[in-house]
Amino acid sequence: MARVNLVEMIERMELELRPVIKKAVQETLPNVEFDEKDLYREFRKAARRRFQTWERVPDSCIKPEY
Repeated sequence: MARVNLVEMIERMELELRPVIKKAVQETLPNVEFDEKDLYREFRKAARRRFQTWERVPDSCIKPEY
């Protein structure tokens, strides 16, 4: 098992995740208007409330690179 700081990963990956979340919402709720920055901000808040600082993940979920 390994531990990752999932909340920090979500914050660092904003540029990659924000368009993915936007597209998922648009496909699920095509007639809903929203600000993608506000949506991502709320996503980050929810992640902070839900996850511990360090979450345990199986070793198969990580690949160390040196």
